[in-house]
Amino acid sequence: ELTPEQRNEFAKLEIKDIYPEFYILKVDRFRNLVKSKLDEWMYFLKNSSIKPKFKAPGLLEANEKLEYSRLSRSERRAYDRYVDNIRSNDSTIYTAKLKGKAEGKAESRMEIARKLKSSNVPIDIIVKATGLSKREIDSLRRE
Repeated sequence: ELTPEQRNEFAKLEIKDIYPEFYILKVDRFRNLVKSKLDEWMYFLKNSSIKPKFKAPGLLEANEKLEYSRLSRSERRAYDRYVDNIRSNDSTIYTAKLKGKAEGKAESRMEIARKLKSSNVPIDIIVKATGLSKREIDSLRRE
């Protein structure tokens, strides 16, 4: 049992709460009979593959890493370049969307200011409503 000092230090009441449990999985004795998620992992560990119907958490990611490790050095470099290109493209698209949204908001604020101005709303109110500066609102007259 834990001593009172150990209970205070570890903030635990029992030894089992401190030390992890270990299981020994004898993969070579597994008969490829899959009935549970643990069996899916055992199948993967024994056969280095998964079946499409497997749903155990983390299994797809483990399989992807296994597939990557099976690639030759040149195939890995090509795959890494491909992934980098996809990430770069995704980043470019995301940035363009953000920029487009910002430009769209700016244009809609200008359109609102135009309508308010044509309705003879005082400039101070237009500034508060749109967030535009007086200079930007004054420039609407000239357009």
